[in-house]
Amino acid sequence: MIELSALGIKTFLENPFFLKAATAGVIISAGIITAHFVGSAFGLLIQKAGLRKWFEVHGIKNPTAVIQNISKYLILVLAFFLALLRLGLFEFAIGIIVAVVVGLVMIASYLELRDSAANLFAYVFVSGMKLGKGEVIRISGLEGKVKSTGLLEVVLEGKKNDIIIIPNRLFLKSKVHRQTL
Repeated sequence: MIELSALGIKTFLENPFFLKAATAGVIISAGIITAHFVGSAFGLLIQKAGLRKWFEVHGIKNPTAVIQNISKYLILVLAFFLALLRLGLFEFAIGIIVAVVVGLVMIASYLELRDSAANLFAYVFVSGMKLGKGEVIRISGLEGKVKSTGLLEVVLEGKKNDIIIIPNRLFLKSKVHRQTL
């Protein structure tokens, strides 16, 4: 059984890690309370100042909730970083956050650029076909007159004057039927 003596409690309370953890807990608690009150204050400010209509005209459907949530989360993030700083983990946490953000940016860049890169490489093939403006082609069930050829796509004009955009990479995968007028 653990004995609680005055010396034991004093030693525990004077432990630097306990002091840092307790301070971090107070910072987080104060951040939660502050976030709630500041979010509510911004909500009231928007309603009292008549800004709700202005935000709604500019495309924000529920501006009070949006501004409240943004302000709450900013304060909570600030409190979280201050608590990490107090615990001595700020640099470690920032390193992890930076690594995650860089990884997400790399994945997003890959997903965005893979189609564009394929179309750019296929442009070499399409330009070698020497498609003339006004020439009628059929590819993958789509037919129309060539309006323009670009780095990423070929634009056709369909029979009903509709615009058909065909990615250049499709020319590598599909058979092209040329019809002369």
